[in-house]
Parts: sequence; structure tokens; C-alpha cells
Amino acid sequence: YHFTDGPYVEYKGTLENAEKALKEINEQLTLILAEK
Repeated sequence: YHFTDGPYVEYKGTLENAEKALKEINEQLTLILAEK
């Protein structure tokens, strides 16, 4: 079994997607707060 197999890769991909989503949310919040 290697870490490059199945579940670990999916988990890693999920983490990367979560980080991207958080960045996007932060950017949106920054824009919203800047408008006030």
C-alpha cells in the first residue's frame, strides 16, 4: 500500500479543494466588508 493509492489521494484532493474554497470565501468577505 502506498500513500498514492485511493483514499489518501481523495482526501488530499479534498483538502486542496477546501483550501481553495476558503481563499475564495475570504476574498468575497473582504470585498463585502470593503463596500461598507
